[in-house]
Amino acid sequence: MSFIEPSAQVTFLLDDEGTVVSWNPAAAAMFGWTPAQAPGRRLAELFPDAASWPALASAGGGKVRMRFAGGIDGKARLALLRQYDADGAPQGWTASVTVSPHESADESVRVASTPLSDVVDLLPGTFYAINRTGRLVLWNHNLERLTEMTPDELAAAQVLDMFEAHERPLAVENIRRVFEEGAEVSMEMNYVSRSGRETPMLVGGALIACNGDSYLFGMGINIAKRRAKERQLMLSERALHAASNGIVITRCVGRDSIIEYVNPAFERIAGYSAEESMGRDPRFMTAPEFDVHERSQVRLAVAERRPVNVVFRNRRKNGELFWNDLRITPVRDEHGEVTHFIGILQDVTATKERTAHLEHEVNHDPLTGLANRTLLWDRLDHAVHLAHRHHTMVAAVLIDLDNFKTINDTFGHEAGDVVLKVVARRLQAAVRESDTVARMSGDEFVLVLVDQPSVRF
Repeated sequence: MSFIEPSAQVTFLLDDEGTVVSWNPAAAAMFGWTPAQAPGRRLAELFPDAASWPALASAGGGKVRMRFAGGIDGKARLALLRQYDADGAPQGWTASVTVSPHESADESVRVASTPLSDVVDLLPGTFYAINRTGRLVLWNHNLERLTEMTPDELAAAQVLDMFEAHERPLAVENIRRVFEEGAEVSMEMNYVSRSGRETPMLVGGALIACNGDSYLFGMGINIAKRRAKERQLMLSERALHAASNGIVITRCVGRDSIIEYVNPAFERIAGYSAEESMGRDPRFMTAPEFDVHERSQVRLAVAERRPVNVVFRNRRKNGELFWNDLRITPVRDEHGEVTHFIGILQDVTATKERTAHLEHEVNHDPLTGLANRTLLWDRLDHAVHLAHRHHTMVAAVLIDLDNFKTINDTFGHEAGDVVLKVVARRLQAAVRESDTVARMSGDEFVLVLVDQPSVRF
């Protein structure tokens, strides 16, 4: 089983530019380049018609004229297959040249028998053939490099010894399925070499009949890069889940942004579960009667595929309003196109309420709730500026309560406070919302009446 049957098919490896990377004896016999001479030469040198490599690669080969050993030109079929690394990225080409009997006869092209070992050494991963007793009967140099074992040691080794103890039951079952059921199997394993180097591998195989017996032929691919990416993704997912701020990832679909992910903090803030949110546009939480300008900023930024940061109100699932500090950032693909947005939202309701309460305390009289002296001057200044711009008039009215000291002295300060509150309510009810009622001090009140046609009352 060490050799393939004689044929007129030759296979070798090329890089992305059509340069020979590896060349076996069968190719040397067909084209006259030795395995030592071939690497680094351009495949285009074998075409007497000066065929273009980009055109051949784009077409995947085809029927071509090639220059064989001895300077003979003849017809052949070239097949080009794209190769990929363990991460799925394009990496070189496999070239197969086939000369049919009637084409080779008139051009005297002969292809020597090709040892299978020469072919399997071209494979990017490990290659092996295992008999029913679990011993290796064929392998490539990549397996020797991975295991750090000599050919004699591999020939004497049991395949199951290469698996860690907890992986062996699954390996035994997979080998049984191959030989008894003819199944194609695969599994992941962590191989520890003689020096202690650990390599994660994806190994698999299938049953192939050869010389009257059956063997498990298989390959192994190094998946260390894939494992590293998986660990990075798992770390990112745990970080998203642990974040205290709500995180939403949306996919751009025309003018809409469809939710593809929300973290637990979002569920807690909005009251909607991930299942209730997926597939919907985030606008389903909108409180349309509030913050129209801020929402228009978000719509414009999404349409222009740019970041934005706004603070507005949304509604929780229970109908309660909450203040949302939202920061949206676009995510671009490998071509620079914005495909997704990441939204980070923070519930700032408590902060807003504290700020509003503090502002009210700073600008209002604690007893009556009316504007205090500070807010009065601000309102009066603003009213004067508007009156000047619109050519209207402003009236300022000072009101002092007569005999208020007598009320305090006779009935006490609590009674006086009640009187002040009643006066404040009546004054507030007597003016418009655009006007201002302020308590200056003690029993003094000021009215600022805007947009007056005259100052006569």
